[in-house]
Amino acid sequence: MKLYERLNKFLRKMESDPSILINDVLLHERDKSDGAMFEHMLKGIRENRALLDALLHILSTLPLKKYRREEYFYLLIGAYAVMYLDRPDYAIVNEVVQLMKRRSPHRASATNAILRRLAREKDALIDKVLQEKPLPERLSMQFSVHLELTEMLLEQFSPEEVEAYYRFAQKKPAFDLCVIHQSREEYKKELSSNGVNSNLLSGTYAGLRICKDSVDVASLPGFQEGSFYIMGHASQMLCEWVPHGERLLDLCAAPGGKSICIKNRIPEIRLTSCDISQDRLITMKQNFRRVKIDADVYQLDGLEDHPAFHEKYDIVLLDAPCTSSGLLQRHADLRQRITRERLEYNSAIQKSLLRTASNYVKNQGFLIYSTCSILNQEGSLQIESFLRANKSFSLYNPFNVAKSNAEKYFRTYPWLDECDGFFGAVMQRMR
Repeated sequence: MKLYERLNKFLRKMESDPSILINDVLLHERDKSDGAMFEHMLKGIRENRALLDALLHILSTLPLKKYRREEYFYLLIGAYAVMYLDRPDYAIVNEVVQLMKRRSPHRASATNAILRRLAREKDALIDKVLQEKPLPERLSMQFSVHLELTEMLLEQFSPEEVEAYYRFAQKKPAFDLCVIHQSREEYKKELSSNGVNSNLLSGTYAGLRICKDSVDVASLPGFQEGSFYIMGHASQMLCEWVPHGERLLDLCAAPGGKSICIKNRIPEIRLTSCDISQDRLITMKQNFRRVKIDADVYQLDGLEDHPAFHEKYDIVLLDAPCTSSGLLQRHADLRQRITRERLEYNSAIQKSLLRTASNYVKNQGFLIYSTCSILNQEGSLQIESFLRANKSFSLYNPFNVAKSNAEKYFRTYPWLDECDGFFGAVMQRMR
């Protein structure tokens, strides 16, 4: 009961003061004995709020606005628990009814009726709610995704593709490694001798996928010695597009994964890795030390021009900040955070970063742009805009395949490629 009471308190507090961040609340709750369940329920209620509200609207004979906020949030907590928790329905209903009896006795009977009907008819009720909604709202409610993100994806993909992505995002993410300082075949054998099965990742120099639902990273052989770096399949494939050269600048590098992957594949390259965040730089340096990668590391703002870097680098990698719309499987909180406003904000930053990064590329050198987004505004449209404004650059295909529109960019789509969604483009400076 105390768990539900604390949830009610914080849900009301967060509703009355939107400036309160969910992570600030969790900071004070994680150490409690039921901290993990508190976090699970608080995030789940927030993510599924639209669907839960719609269900309660159908179930309650009294308009929801007639309930006091404390009463309403107990109904919301009960509805979420019945829908999503692996507990007997009768136990959940009884607990919420007892709380309502203590706080608002006159609502206890209605609460009992609402939650019991939801427990009996949840599938039919969900179907009823979803069938009444337009397609974008239906998909958003069904998969707990912000309506604006669903609308943006539907502007670019078919309804079947968007639904396929949302279903894929509900699966547990794969656990992929980039093997360092030895062949992946050798490390695969080492893993196997320790009872861990793995598969080679296609399209990568050193990628392995661990065939196990739960992995204790520190217990894998060679962790302390730097035998591997945790890195998704799509990120590793993108690094295969990096051409050879003497000097590479990784402009938004932290926590350092792409720098590590590139240096591992091209050991002779001289690497400069930069980031604006001091804390992330510390993490990056720690990662470099663990995997024994040498790099010049600087703290700098990629939006500011640095004349000392002008035309000094054979390759400039700009892994730009973005909405991360390709990472819904890996970061569930993104489903409610990606909006048109956030897209516009990131697009403006990407445009400025591209303009600045281009100054650092030598003649005949390469500018590589990437994002973990599947939205065209952060991908192909951004590159097309840059090329129109910068005639000295042109698209370059590192694999010399036919340059159809589909092949001149690096793209991965989660529901098709079973990995994170990424975009990449390689451009060469011709004068």
